Order: sequence, then C-alpha cells, then structure tokens
Amino acid sequence: MDCIQANTDTIPVIFKRKHLWLDEEETQFYLGLDVLYDLLHIGALDVQLLKTFTLHMVQEAQRSQVSVAYLDPQSISTITHERAFVISYLTKAFNCFHKAKKFIVFAYNTGGHWVLVLVCLRWAKVLYLDSTSSTRERD
Repeated sequence: MDCIQANTDTIPVIFKRKHLWLDEEETQFYLGLDVLYDLLHIGALDVQLLKTFTLHMVQEAQRSQVSVAYLDPQSISTITHERAFVISYLTKAFNCFHKAKKFIVFAYNTGGHWVLVLVCLRWAKVLYLDSTSSTRERD
C-alpha cells in the first residue's frame, strides 16, 4: 500500500461502504497511531477508532448471524451541520431493516463525548447509554 509508505504513523482501513449502509463503493480511511496512544493514555475515543470497531462488529454480526445492523458513527454525528443527509441515512436504514433486523445500533457524538444508541425495532423503543449521565433514572 502506498499510504503506508507515505505516512508510517497511520494504519489504512479499507472497507466497503455498503457495510455501513452508505453506498456500494470501496473506500478507506487512516487510523493514526496517535489516536491509539490517546485512547490508551488519556481515554480519548476518536471517530476513526470507533468506526474501525463498528466495522469489526458488522463482521461479527454477519459471522454469528445476529440480527443487528450497525450504522456509521461519523455519518450520524454530522447531524448538526448535515441534517438532511443524516435523516436520509436513518430513513434508508429503517426502511431496509424494519423487518430483517431486530436492532439498529450506532454511536453518536454529542460534541463532548460519545453516546451509544440502540433501536429495538420489534418493540419500537430507543435506548441510549450515556456514560456522563449523573442519574440512574430512566428517561
């Protein structure tokens, strides 16, 4: 790969965009070694690392035949400045999965930290896990 020679401080991640319900073309992004360092030393979670883990979970769900769809955390987190795109992306996912999958899972960056969102299609419920929530009460 040319990208490894161009920058030895990154790891190329190549994937098919259809795995995250974006489109059919293959694409890549670069996971910086500094991102891994930040995660291990200061607990900072970067979108590239989360996207890599999401792609891993897509593969695990397919391999295990688990009825879960995972959405792209980077695409979802652009809702503040690309609202129409995110609504279209979510609509496409819900239309595609409402009968085929039991759950849709995605991470969303609120600006300061990540929140995990779990949509239970069968029960028409949305659960979110917010690590900074100071209350144990349910919303």
